[in-house]
Amino acid sequence: MDSMFWPGLVLLGLAGVAFGAIFASVINLPQENSMAVIIGGMATAPAMAAIGLVLLVESRRPRVDLRDERPHTAESALAKIESVRAASGEGPYVTLSLDLTVAPAAHPSYRVETYASVNIADVVEFRAGRTVLVDFEAEKPWRVSVHANPGAEWAGRIALARLESASPDTRVRRPKVSPGSEGITAYIRKNHWKAGAVSVVIGAVFSLFFSLLI
Repeated sequence: MDSMFWPGLVLLGLAGVAFGAIFASVINLPQENSMAVIIGGMATAPAMAAIGLVLLVESRRPRVDLRDERPHTAESALAKIESVRAASGEGPYVTLSLDLTVAPAAHPSYRVETYASVNIADVVEFRAGRTVLVDFEAEKPWRVSVHANPGAEWAGRIALARLESASPDTRVRRPKVSPGSEGITAYIRKNHWKAGAVSVVIGAVFSLFFSLLI
């Protein structure tokens, strides 16, 4: 989805250029080709603006990078699915958002939200209340990945497991990134509507200034 953001921003800038050219042509209407610029701009500017807005909206849809969820130093544990919802889906796979109680053997149980890419045919195995096998990182317990196909040894333990739900107070979350460490690119993406509006305005001002010079 992120690949749609910059093309959308460019299209909005070009739409601004077209709107600026229309305005400049209205001011200089007696000049040659003014009507052609107005007609051409009115035909293209709204279309570019609409497509640019669609791309910006699509780029803001939730996107889950499952690589961020994989523990670097993995320990295995059983986990109880507290709730589940579909986060996204492409082709035969769907990304599920899972609220889990993770029950490590050597650590206290805790709550965490993670994601799993699951074949549509296997979604029924991830109902609330079911027990699954996960890998987690003790130092960064929010890093949890779910095993879609546990081995025979774990399958037996899963079948016999009766896990208690951990208190919501035990929930762990990925630490938030401080605003100062985001970087200009991340800031622009986060403020996508402002960036789109600024792109249109810059394009229009540039076009109007250039048109008036010539």
